[in-house]
Amino acid sequence: MLIHGLFGSLDNLSALRRQFTGAFQVLSVDLPDHGKSVFTESFGFVQYANHITELVNSLKIKQLSIVGHSLGGKVAMQIALNQHELISHLIVIDIAPVRYSLPLKYGKRQILMLLSQAMLLPHLLFATLWDKYQPAWQRVVCRSTEQLQSFWASQENHPAMVRHWMRRAANWSSRAIPISLHLDGVPVTGVGKSWAKSMLLISWCSMLGVGSTIDTNFLIYLVFTAIREEGPVNNTMDEVWRIIYHSFKALMRGKYPEDDPWGKNYRAEMPGSTEARNAGKWLTGASKMFGVLWVIKMDLEALYKDCASPHTCVSLDTS
Repeated sequence: MLIHGLFGSLDNLSALRRQFTGAFQVLSVDLPDHGKSVFTESFGFVQYANHITELVNSLKIKQLSIVGHSLGGKVAMQIALNQHELISHLIVIDIAPVRYSLPLKYGKRQILMLLSQAMLLPHLLFATLWDKYQPAWQRVVCRSTEQLQSFWASQENHPAMVRHWMRRAANWSSRAIPISLHLDGVPVTGVGKSWAKSMLLISWCSMLGVGSTIDTNFLIYLVFTAIREEGPVNNTMDEVWRIIYHSFKALMRGKYPEDDPWGKNYRAEMPGSTEARNAGKWLTGASKMFGVLWVIKMDLEALYKDCASPHTCVSLDTS
């Protein structure tokens, strides 16, 4: 089963459908409130998951593999929580189970609310690619130690290399993955019209990755510009950058963080949790790889509008 993302339809994953057809029986669906499906009175992952489960049961399917993209991935994870025996394989693309409450404007009256938002944190994806998907790691992160050493040799005369903190790490040129952070405002509705609405997309990639942009760039977070709160106390981008800074700091240390973005210790506040069990461990085990934020790509408008936060103006020196 292929489940599309927010504002999409069953046609969005047609490329995957063509690849799977022949080897599998493929079922593409329109989520409720999308495509040609009926519009519902209420929105929610649980309701959407129930609709999909009812469809599967009506087709007398005992078990299936699900590929979910973005919103479809969240729905697929909810199905797995509700009826894990229904799913033989679960593939979730461009979305993460990590959620944070961020100040956002809600509804026609633009009421300020703390709304739960999903973020795909760089250090977690970095660790997962290394641990679970080595072929993908070699393609989109780093092919070999020789490739890594060659890159850093080419940067030897770069001004940032002078007294750079990473050079204090043992065998740093064989362990430090150069990372690029990318910010871009993208029109998503009313494209070309005066009433066009844009989203801010924040993504990252390894500078050693090989392939198309869609293969090598990893989404961190996206948000409609119009619903961001920009007040001095409740500021959407302040909180977004706090969380991203926290993730990049972990990535640059090469270890899972011991505290959350607000300074609460995982072992003390969340004993027994995955975060508490992983705290302080190397992201890539014995190899001790780490990421170095080497390039930030954005235009001047993004620099002015989206980076005016104290969390984007601090040193990431992890000494």
